Amino acid sequence: MLDLNKDISIILSPVGRVELEFPGAEATFPVITLSEIDNGADYVVEGVEYTSDITFQVDVWDKASTREGCETLAKQVDTLMTAAGFRRVTSRGFKEPSGLQRKMLRYRIKVFNQEG
Repeated sequence: MLDLNKDISIILSPVGRVELEFPGAEATFPVITLSEIDNGADYVVEGVEYTSDITFQVDVWDKASTREGCETLAKQVDTLMTAAGFRRVTSRGFKEPSGLQRKMLRYRIKVFNQEG
């Protein structure tokens, strides 16, 4: 099983601050949060996992009154994730009850396990 949190944080660091958990309403915005949604064995031979199928959710948060900044940052995130080999499987914009703007993006990738 592979952990890609650090790799994705490095990929996204040029466009914004990346957190593994929501930092709280007092945080400096915009902020990008990561959540691993699924990390499954894709190809296993004799008990050895050779490839993993991994799904991540990347949320872009902004405190602005309009969606414009959030959408701009989400496009930058999408460009970097796609260039790194991730495939976007869905995205959706939200206005949270807290008043924050949020864009949710989900990505999937198949990864070769170097240790397999």
